[in-house]
Amino acid sequence: LYSRRTTMPEALKKADEVLQQAVQGITDLINVPALIYSDIFDVTGTLTDSNNTAINGATVSLTWNDGTSHTETETTDANGEVTFHRSAPTSITEYSFQLVYASTTNYNATTSSTVAKTPSKETTVLNVTSPINNSSISVGDSVTVSGSLVTDDNEKLSGKSILVKESGTTLTTLTTDSDGAFSGTLSGLTAGTHSLVIEFETDTYYTASSVNRTVIVTTAPVPTTLSV
Repeated sequence: LYSRRTTMPEALKKADEVLQQAVQGITDLINVPALIYSDIFDVTGTLTDSNNTAINGATVSLTWNDGTSHTETETTDANGEVTFHRSAPTSITEYSFQLVYASTTNYNATTSSTVAKTPSKETTVLNVTSPINNSSISVGDSVTVSGSLVTDDNEKLSGKSILVKESGTTLTTLTTDSDGAFSGTLSGLTAGTHSLVIEFETDTYYTASSVNRTVIVTTAPVPTTLSV
């Protein structure tokens, strides 16, 4: 780094450059998972110096924006890692995240790159308990349609419309209750085989899901009269 001809001002400048290299070598490796509406998640990062040595006990701030700017702080652990436990997204909008390390006696301030993520809709699961597939009824009988709508982590979805369709035409609409359950009857089916689609159509926050059921409607036997 130095030669015999290096002057004191040059040596001081070189020392500053070495320090600056160490400062610039500090890295915040930010990790933000794929976001899903109404699911909690963690934002993590790792703080190391230019020698890749963990910086523990350091205060790191997470700045995040969902249309409004927010800031919270955590401390790095023995491995230089920091974790922010974030509450679930409440809207399908872009969220941006950035880790910030403020200047200290040993290091200047540094920031991570900004990571932008938009939450995905939460996956739904439609359970249909009735009718069973290939069930058979007689002309004039009604069909009970029942089941439940939940998310893939079993959150019950209330107030959601469940459509019963045939060939794209809606035959009836049911609504889930506070337990995510729905139930109703379908009448007026003509004789023959009916391919029903029981469906929750996608909305702002949840994906669509559907179940197919075949119902066979038979004609009632014609009474025979025995004459003597």
